[in-house]
Amino acid sequence: MPLPWKKKTGSLSSLSGLLGRGSSRRKKGEKREEKENEKKETSLPLRTLSRENHDAVVPPGGERQTGMQWSGSLDRHRSESSAAACASDSNPAYSGLQDQELGQAALEFLEQLLRDRTAGASGADQERERGQSDLLLEAWGRRNPVTGQEGGGGGGRYPQDWLCQYQQQVEEAVRLHFPSVPPEGSPQQHPELDTYLRQVQKMVQGELLRLAPMLKEAGLLGTLIDSYHVHTMSQLELLLQRNLNTDQTFTLLRWTLKTYLSEEVLGHRELHSDVMKHMDFLLYTESVQKIKLHLIKTAQEEMELCVQGVLQGGAGLCEDAQTDPLEETTKCVSVCVQRAQELSPTLQSSLSLQLSQQLHGFVQRYVAVETKKSPSLQLTLAAKDLKPLFYTCNTCAQLRTLAVQLASEAQTDAAATVGLLEELHSRATQQLLHSAAHNIEVPVRTYLKTGEGDLSEVQTRIQQLFVPLPLVKDTHTHKTLVDSVYECITSSYLRHLLLSNRQQLDSKWGDVGDKVSQDAEELHKTFTTQDGGVEKRCVCLQKVCEVLRNNDVDTLKLILMELVIACPSISEQQLSALLKWKGGLSAAQMSEVLEAVLEHSPRSALREPPTHTSPSPAPPSPTPKWCHALPCLRSSITA
Repeated sequence: MPLPWKKKTGSLSSLSGLLGRGSSRRKKGEKREEKENEKKETSLPLRTLSRENHDAVVPPGGERQTGMQWSGSLDRHRSESSAAACASDSNPAYSGLQDQELGQAALEFLEQLLRDRTAGASGADQERERGQSDLLLEAWGRRNPVTGQEGGGGGGRYPQDWLCQYQQQVEEAVRLHFPSVPPEGSPQQHPELDTYLRQVQKMVQGELLRLAPMLKEAGLLGTLIDSYHVHTMSQLELLLQRNLNTDQTFTLLRWTLKTYLSEEVLGHRELHSDVMKHMDFLLYTESVQKIKLHLIKTAQEEMELCVQGVLQGGAGLCEDAQTDPLEETTKCVSVCVQRAQELSPTLQSSLSLQLSQQLHGFVQRYVAVETKKSPSLQLTLAAKDLKPLFYTCNTCAQLRTLAVQLASEAQTDAAATVGLLEELHSRATQQLLHSAAHNIEVPVRTYLKTGEGDLSEVQTRIQQLFVPLPLVKDTHTHKTLVDSVYECITSSYLRHLLLSNRQQLDSKWGDVGDKVSQDAEELHKTFTTQDGGVEKRCVCLQKVCEVLRNNDVDTLKLILMELVIACPSISEQQLSALLKWKGGLSAAQMSEVLEAVLEHSPRSALREPPTHTSPSPAPPSPTPKWCHALPCLRSSITA
């Protein structure tokens, strides 16, 4: 049966026709209801009493019931009549309408309300129409409370299929009003994703605030909240199927964790209590978990893309490379971990753990590749071929720092990863120092053997050696490499100085001590230009000058002790050779100086040579002290 107010499409003011019709039927309904109640109250008990010695009374429904069951049915009937009377008192305009007719009117009104987003707006006419619609929904809600379990049969109860129709209308309205996800073919840029999420939060909150006052009294607000929530989560999952990068996934996760439940969307003070009651939080947590897993996956993919460039050498070895993949890897991981920490410590720990495990796998591959292609430690490389060694040292240092950082944030141990990198770093450093010493040893030996010229050739070789040094970005590794080469060249200078002819150098240089001191300063300036924080390794050469200028035994003892401290790599043989090369000392004086230095030296290893290419022979057994008391037996005993 068509309803009068439905003829005026798009206006809620047509509810007045329905109100008048309900008022005319109300009086007839009241009289008819009073007569029926009187008959039920008088006839039914009489029938029961007249058959007290016979079979149980069969009620109008057709089922046989006991006296107690029949009495309970009567009580329920009276309570329903009382509830209907309360509804009639509250909304007399709708008391004359049949339940099915009232429900159909409310359904048609809700359909228009859900589709027309201008309904319920502010204004005098809208306020009046909203008041009439509130009366309709309130009357329907009092007579037909929505629990999701009631309905089915007649008796004026709310039909279940009516609820299904309402749910369908809500879902259609949500799909109609919800912003569309950008087409998959369009570029998924960060500003576009931000714009879409702002549209979603504005639309969802706006619709809930518009419809909540009218739907809450009728018990229908929960369906609307649930529908918008489910559709929002499905749209987020649809976004995850697009090609989102790490930055966009972080944006999506931040919006889901921080914005969606805040006052900007569902956390509004007028919606919060109903949202807490009707929202499916399990669906929400599942959506957050999916976004989290997608974030970890994209972060791993971007990290893998960066480290692949490290295997190829990147900007360190490829002249046409625009960026350094090692720097890109470090930056990518650091930014991801920092943004994860801002969102959740749990997310930071999970992300750091996954990236740490992935980094360990990459380090295993990297070490295997570098070990396979690295030259033998005994092979001397030219200065122009040392570039890969510098890059390897830098890569090991930066990857070690990154591994320790990830392990610390994930609360795990990075010992395995660090051990692999340190082993490779040590091998590359040894190869670098071996090649550096051999490349510079030739001009040093020629310079000290002939005494002609100056250190210009040595300085040129040093500068050529450090051409790839800018590849080393790690400051500690940078300083360590320069310092190690500095110490290596200084030791080489001292070794060849002691092998040279003192008299020939005196004839060429005049004062050998002054010349050695000048060379020490020149060497220090050369290495300082490579790294300003390098230690002054030329101190040992300056101490050699002091040894050459002094003949006092006690003074020489102090100078040599200072030399041992300044140059820990010097050996006992070199100290002895220095005293012999100096000249002017007797064998007894030389022995006295050496014994004093060895006795008071802080290094017990001073008696051993600095390095050996083959295992050192075992030292001879010391002569027993008691033999010194038997001069006559000394020769035979010690023979």
